[in-house]
Amino acid sequence: MSVKIEDVFKYAQINNRVCPKPFYWNQLHDLIPNNKFSEFGKFAPEPPLILSSWWEATPSEKSQRFTEHLEWAEKQNSLPIVYEYLAKLSEKQWFHGNDWLLW
Repeated sequence: MSVKIEDVFKYAQINNRVCPKPFYWNQLHDLIPNNKFSEFGKFAPEPPLILSSWWEATPSEKSQRFTEHLEWAEKQNSLPIVYEYLAKLSEKQWFHGNDWLLW
């Protein structure tokens, strides 16, 4: 299955989606190969904004980090796995741009 990054971005933005909710975002991150420390002792990519950082991050920051994860998945040739995972998420398992109004 050939998946393009543009298609994954398009799908991930349906209904004002920002990123998966924390539990599902962490699962997604675990699916992406080589997501641990790089040779320089830094995370590559940076970990999902979950736990306490979830509450401190703006929707824009969450979106940016999620975008970085999708780009990393493309570099690791794992977009088909990522797309398949995202396609199985229900709408309730996504964080939406207007969800922050509910806090």
